[in-house]
Amino acid sequence: MATSWQIRIRDFERSQGGCVYYIVEVQTPAQDLGGKPVAVWSVNRRFSDFLTLRRSLRTAYPFSIVPPLPGKSDIISTVFHRISPNVTTPPAPCGSLPMVEQLFSPGRVDFGLIDYRCYALQSFLRHCLLHNRLSCDALLRDFLSCDVDWTSHLTCIPYNPRSSTSLPSSPTLPNSPVLSDVESDVSDLAADSSNRTIPSSDISSSLLVSRTSAMKTAFRHIRTCQEKLAKFSGRAHRLHKDYAEALCQWSCYENKATAVADALQVAGHECDSYSFIMDSVLEEAADLMEQFSILENYGTSLTEVRQAYRAMQDQSDSAHMRGSAAEDTVLTRY
Repeated sequence: MATSWQIRIRDFERSQGGCVYYIVEVQTPAQDLGGKPVAVWSVNRRFSDFLTLRRSLRTAYPFSIVPPLPGKSDIISTVFHRISPNVTTPPAPCGSLPMVEQLFSPGRVDFGLIDYRCYALQSFLRHCLLHNRLSCDALLRDFLSCDVDWTSHLTCIPYNPRSSTSLPSSPTLPNSPVLSDVESDVSDLAADSSNRTIPSSDISSSLLVSRTSAMKTAFRHIRTCQEKLAKFSGRAHRLHKDYAEALCQWSCYENKATAVADALQVAGHECDSYSFIMDSVLEEAADLMEQFSILENYGTSLTEVRQAYRAMQDQSDSAHMRGSAAEDTVLTRY
């Protein structure tokens, strides 16, 4: 099953031209291979490839919630973080040219942005593989395979799913078993996409609008609170580190084993332990911030589905009006 695939994106490579390629590691459990050794392979994909994949899946499955991708607006915060230390640092004697080269040199890589994108792209692929329709798409299968050209399915624009085969357990095992219920679902979806037959639905467009807006507001509020908590925790962290350093230095001047010296030394060690705990808390806070960013982007996916349902309702109303007009014409004739 595609849902048993394990996806990891932990590293990247750079081409001679400076392009960043994310290394997508795919691992298949042994039970999917009939007791054979675990299959592991990797493919290199650019961020633009992920954008093309999601845009194609969005076109092929207009009524499904396609997982979001990190936006390109992240580059704004990246440039800001690069500019901040250079602006606050006194200028070098040779002028501002080195600062410009440092900011916009193609040889520089922002590792913070790369790490965040690795996490977000990994989450995108994992959620796609958990989707009951997207996990069976041929384009996603080829995107994760190392022995085929995944762009071959993009010859038809807009992209339509033309294959009803599920994801194999390995790129070298094309004859893997396929579940009948998955085949029927994908076949129905392919038929719907090819015939452009839009089913009826009772989902309210205004309900999706309100849910999307409420979801964005809630996650934006959570993220703001988390940023404030991380800021206060960072201040407390630095304060306790200063206390720990001062107490440890003070206790060294006590030549006798007095109770005061022991108390100062214990307090210094306790503050040092607290500082270590705060390091872990701040790291977990950073991970939560990344998760909140991804969850907030799901509001965009819900907006896309809402637009699809609105178009479906408009088309249904137009068809109903044409049918009513045709009936009125027939009645007036007879």
